[in-house]
Amino acid sequence: MARLYLLSPDLDFNARPTSEIFPRNAQNEAFVHNLIANGFEVDAAPALDSRYDGSRIYAENDVRAHIQDGRLLRIFGIVRNVGKHRIREERMMAELDEALVDILTALPPRRSRLQRQSRPDHGQPRCIAPARDRRR
Repeated sequence: MARLYLLSPDLDFNARPTSEIFPRNAQNEAFVHNLIANGFEVDAAPALDSRYDGSRIYAENDVRAHIQDGRLLRIFGIVRNVGKHRIREERMMAELDEALVDILTALPPRRSRLQRQSRPDHGQPRCIAPARDRRR
């Protein structure tokens, strides 16, 4: 984990405060609430951690916790760096958003059809909604 979080090799990772790499933020608070709600066992839980160089890292955790006398004694588990997957996902979503805008701007403007009726309303035109908007 020291390598993942870019800790200097001359420092002891276990002697460092957890808050240095697991800062208090909305995503990490949700992680802790999820841990509690699932009986202190979670798999593939997302977290937004900080490296020792100050950069952010998207992580995924499999976590177990020891509870003693109703108090959290320790949390342990496996952490995976999923940053490159997250970046790829964000890039793909941006491309999809751009493609959707291109498609929507290429569509012709919505038009109403006019239809003359043979009913006694004096043959006045009446607006008819496009087929996709008609209710059955």
